[in-house]
Amino acid sequence: MSQLAIKLAAMTDIRLVLLSVAISIVGSYTVLDIAAQIMLSEGQTRRWWLLGSGLALGISTWAMHFTAILSHRMTTPVSYDFRVVLLSMGVATIGAIFGLWAVTRQMTVRGGLYGQEVCWLAAALWQCTMLRCHRCIWQPFSDMNCCQ
Repeated sequence: MSQLAIKLAAMTDIRLVLLSVAISIVGSYTVLDIAAQIMLSEGQTRRWWLLGSGLALGISTWAMHFTAILSHRMTTPVSYDFRVVLLSMGVATIGAIFGLWAVTRQMTVRGGLYGQEVCWLAAALWQCTMLRCHRCIWQPFSDMNCCQ
């Protein structure tokens, strides 16, 4: 193994991975339970159920992914930009709300596909935003020759 690979090695904390899975399971169950109420309600009540379900979906999905990212321990120091972390949570939540709105607005195949596309786009945006919040502090590799 090269010295560069040893220097960039990482470990995974299995406890945080299991916590991430638990967050995903509980969040999914909660969202499905709340989302069932959207179809049964009308008017202002329907909007509140949609908002609650979207918040639960966005925050639980974001929390599951962020916990999984935290489980990956790098050998170099890593910090996070709190503003960008909050922005990524906001993007995930707003995308989830619009995706659920599109799915529940019209119970057709077209409505389901449109909602799925909205959720995929939001997931891509918040994933890019979440990856942007990492700040790795790289140590110079002056003690090794990487070209050998």
